[in-house]
Amino acid sequence: MSDRTHRLLTCIICQKPYDVPPGKNVTSFGSAKYDLDMKMNLNYADAELLKRIYWTDSHCPQCFITEAALDIEENARFQAQRRRQVREDRWPKLCPPLFREIDVSKLPTTYPATLERVMAWQMGPKGLILSGITGKGKTRAAWQLLKRLHFEGVHIRAFDCVDFAHECQTAFTDFKGEGWAKNVAAAELVFFDDFGKNKMTDRVEVELFGVIDRRMAHQLPIIVTTNDIGSTLEARLSPDRGAPLVRRLRECCESIAFV
Repeated sequence: MSDRTHRLLTCIICQKPYDVPPGKNVTSFGSAKYDLDMKMNLNYADAELLKRIYWTDSHCPQCFITEAALDIEENARFQAQRRRQVREDRWPKLCPPLFREIDVSKLPTTYPATLERVMAWQMGPKGLILSGITGKGKTRAAWQLLKRLHFEGVHIRAFDCVDFAHECQTAFTDFKGEGWAKNVAAAELVFFDDFGKNKMTDRVEVELFGVIDRRMAHQLPIIVTTNDIGSTLEARLSPDRGAPLVRRLRECCESIAFV
């Protein structure tokens, strides 16, 4: 509450008296720190000035600034460590064991340079297509990039050549297909491994086309590995969807060939 008279209080940190001016609200240290924390998290441009307006019943203004800043920094470190641990725990569930490491000696001599190009990709509207025949390291390279993005905090939906069809069929069998497709289409990043490798039912192909079309329209990236080139991928799909799908992939993804 506010008071029209001066109040003389003693700081519990520095043990010095401090004067609360008339009309200033006196709050507890915890309430004042919480309010300051919220303002700083909202990136107030005048956060430094806002630090000076708090009058607490236990800390003088200078000690409040010092103690609150230390608490906020400590909490930020704790939250960062917690987020890191959550990502550490999730990574083995996201990435198959086979693709967590790379043995460069078993791959083409051009692989390190190609991997460097893959790892240079940054989150943005333009995705990636990694193409080439089996055994050139496309999937391993993709997972190395996904590992970096995962630990940067990017939310990834990953599908191999079977997963997308299986999840799609299960979702529509359970009458949850529309919500499932919208969630995939809206994910921060979607990864398709061995894209187009398996023959798809009409339902799966329709939903795949819809997911990619919506992601392209909203400038959300996808990462794709495939053994196909445009013409062979188009031939695997129905005539009315093959060409448009290939065109969208070419327009919205950078292509890196593994040779």
